[in-house]
Amino acid sequence: MGRAVYSSLKAAITTSKQERSSNWDIASKLYDDSLKKSGNDNMLALMGRARILFQKQKYEKALETYQEVLTRRPDMEPDPRIGIGMCFWKLNFREDAKGAWERVLELVSCHICCESRTTS
Repeated sequence: MGRAVYSSLKAAITTSKQERSSNWDIASKLYDDSLKKSGNDNMLALMGRARILFQKQKYEKALETYQEVLTRRPDMEPDPRIGIGMCFWKLNFREDAKGAWERVLELVSCHICCESRTTS
């Protein structure tokens, strides 16, 4: 998994189009391998797959993948609703995107509030 995340990060910051494409391909294969080994239960790998689908401008498929993560792990961090919002935005469902992002903010605010109450 570490190599997949590294390849994704490297692809995101690389300026060479050829190198970026190569790194996305490597990351995609590594995420797929992790998913196969885990019986499709590795949610971080599924998030990685969704991110790559988004990068390839396959927004509908990326949206489905982020939604699958949310359904299977509603407490997942990073929150898949961020990716869901990004997909909605690219698909021109702006209000749905805003709703997804607002829900993330609600949950973060609630988490911070609860955390501060337990540490006081």
